[in-house]
Amino acid sequence: MAGLLSELLTLARAESGRELLAREPVELHLLVSDVIAVLEPLAESRSVRLERDADEPVVVVGDQARLTQLLVNLVDNAIKYSREGGSVRVAVSADGPCAEVSIADTGLGIAPEHLPHLFERFYRADPARSRTDGGTGLGLAIAQWIVQRHGGTIDVASAVGEGTTFTVRLPLATDEVGSYTAGPQPA
Repeated sequence: MAGLLSELLTLARAESGRELLAREPVELHLLVSDVIAVLEPLAESRSVRLERDADEPVVVVGDQARLTQLLVNLVDNAIKYSREGGSVRVAVSADGPCAEVSIADTGLGIAPEHLPHLFERFYRADPARSRTDGGTGLGLAIAQWIVQRHGGTIDVASAVGEGTTFTVRLPLATDEVGSYTAGPQPA
């Protein structure tokens, strides 16, 4: 219940434009390493191999706490929806003017009819999963908000029985640093 309330408050503040996000250099390759270290015990408990391909320095400007929340959410989901003996691979790279983070699992996959709805609040592709196993149904809505507020995009590709890949693209860092709000940005 506390997690659900916290997520609802995050979304409410985001929509009202009162959620301030920091603007500081964030080394995504190091952030991914930290997130993997934190989630490794969960992966091990589920017999899922957690792999990292994030050796090259990739820096964006953003809110480290929110970017951590984004990555934890996506990697945690990938672990939870992977089969025993499966794997989750998190890769970070620079692609032109963007940083790219992909989280690919060898899990259950998502049916095509569910893909357009994944980022909707409370949407659950598998309603048979309990809230205990499957979360609150707000994590991907929050993930999308975090990515959009950082000027990026998030996409998903999936095949039933083969796995799912979430791809986040964020602008690479420039020299500009400061603060910005999460509400509509001035033109």
